[in-house]
Amino acid sequence: MSLIDKSAAEVRRGSSYPAPFDGPCRNRSRCRLAAAGGLTQFGVNELTLPPGAWSSQRH
Repeated sequence: MSLIDKSAAEVRRGSSYPAPFDGPCRNRSRCRLAAAGGLTQFGVNELTLPPGAWSSQRH
C-alpha cells in the first residue's frame, strides 16, 4: 500500500547543468514525491537512471 500517489507527482526529465556538462545527466528523470505527498519541510525524490546515465556531476 502506497501513501503517495506517484501518478500525481511531478516528473522532471533532464538536467539543469549548462552545456556541455548536462550530457551525462540528460537522460535522468526525477519523480518529486514530497510535494505529491503534501510534505513541506523536506524533499523526497525518486531518481530513475537508464544504463550509463549519471545522477549528477561529480562534486
